[in-house]
Amino acid sequence: MDNNLNNEQYIDRYKQFYWSYYLALEDRLAQTEKFVSFDKENGKTFSTEYLALLQMACSEIDVIGKEIGNHFSGVDFGKTDGILKWGYYLLLVFPELTATKVLFKKTKEEIVPFEGWGLEMVPDASGKNRYVLKAGCKTPSWWSDYNRVKHERTSGLNYQKANLKNALFAICGLYLLNRLMMRKLDINLYSDLDGSTLFRICGFNDERSVTFGVDDAGYVSAIYHNEK
Repeated sequence: MDNNLNNEQYIDRYKQFYWSYYLALEDRLAQTEKFVSFDKENGKTFSTEYLALLQMACSEIDVIGKEIGNHFSGVDFGKTDGILKWGYYLLLVFPELTATKVLFKKTKEEIVPFEGWGLEMVPDASGKNRYVLKAGCKTPSWWSDYNRVKHERTSGLNYQKANLKNALFAICGLYLLNRLMMRKLDINLYSDLDGSTLFRICGFNDERSVTFGVDDAGYVSAIYHNEK
């Protein structure tokens, strides 16, 4: 998006081009429950619909990952810049990303979509910067499976990676990036938007309804209720 926009204009564009698209993908995932229950036992169930959802979600993660790095770090990314480069800058903006837990409301499962991920920048022999995984870190498995499905789909085993679990984790990851970006733009933004029906970030009180009261000592206190 255009960084010449003021913050209010940028937020309006964000809501139109990013959050509304996310909600459409989330709704499409929710519709699959009519045919396959959201249960760990069904995690390996694969289909063309999960293939489409996995590809759309990961493609959007690539887009929003670059947007976050560009908007908050001022980095211009090329079309060929992949997850190693934009991911490095993404983790500079959101170092908490790899430990953040997201509750999947349907099963009460806590998901950490970017768990174990870590990147560093190192110079190569010519002095150019390269972006590599840190020692002991790994790329999220659902992202690796997305690339296998994308580039080597005709392999039967790779096609089977277009499954419920990978589609769920990818859309969960996209949700998390949106929510962290949203908070950095305006901590109160989520309360003004249509919320997620599938996910909630653990520990984020802005995803709960709140009322205020006065305790016996006369102090005002906030009471948080069920998640939004």
